Amino acid sequence: MGMEPRMLRAEEFRLDMGKEPRMLWAEELTIEWGSNADFWTWTAHPDPRFYSKVAHLVRVNHLDIQGKLRTDELFANTTYGVFLVFKLAQRHSGLESATATVTNGRVYDEASCTVYLTFGLERRNRNQEVPRIRDNEWMEVKMGEFNTGEGFDREVVARLMQHSDFEKSGLIVLGIEFQPLD
Repeated sequence: MGMEPRMLRAEEFRLDMGKEPRMLWAEELTIEWGSNADFWTWTAHPDPRFYSKVAHLVRVNHLDIQGKLRTDELFANTTYGVFLVFKLAQRHSGLESATATVTNGRVYDEASCTVYLTFGLERRNRNQEVPRIRDNEWMEVKMGEFNTGEGFDREVVARLMQHSDFEKSGLIVLGIEFQPLD
């Protein structure tokens, strides 16, 4: 009486590997004016182990960065934190704060907060997030969180916006990372 072989579902296979973060690299993001070299430039990732590019903000008035991911690419029944992974150029301006939203396909799950991209202006009020330095010298700031639920395939949209008449420059974007919190 042998056991019959069976195909593993994707979520069963991923559970054996552990819950790893999922990065949407800068090239996978929708960046307003991202294809115009007057506003954004693209360079190879500084670490040669990565085959991705990073986006360098030259100057814009309307900052709008958006990442989309389907929940079936993530672990079921898991709460994820969504983080912008970035650096600031030595010369940067207009990047003190922005509005971040994370939605997962349900209107009542949309949440927004103010994120600070620079240090020193933190007010630490409710719905405000401050950056922290990661081990790899990049910074991250939490844009929000969501739960994938069970058996649902929804589109998760993470968006960072700062629309004003003030010019912004010096933001270097590595990507948006979805980190399992539980």
